[in-house]
Amino acid sequence: MRWLYEMARDPELGSAAVRVGLLFGTFFKPEAREMLQPSYDWLTKHGHMSRTTLAKAIKQLEKGGYIKVDRFHRYQSNYRPTFSGNAAWERKTLSPENGL
Repeated sequence: MRWLYEMARDPELGSAAVRVGLLFGTFFKPEAREMLQPSYDWLTKHGHMSRTTLAKAIKQLEKGGYIKVDRFHRYQSNYRPTFSGNAAWERKTLSPENGL
């Protein structure tokens, strides 16, 4: 829940990023450290947005430290919440120091 709360209140995230984050949040189980693999088609359909808007939203979530994206294919990637070791979820912003 903390993940959703912080994301929804972040002034750096646009409304599309919050919407995509909420879609992810309905499936993430942070304590399980799980990874999601929704397709761009699924995300655009259920997020009610274009592919361009979706790409920008995902980049905002990644830059803001809410998700880590492993890009494997043009239209499908792996998404997971960011963590600090075995601790509870903690926001990790992109920086060279933490390798995100």
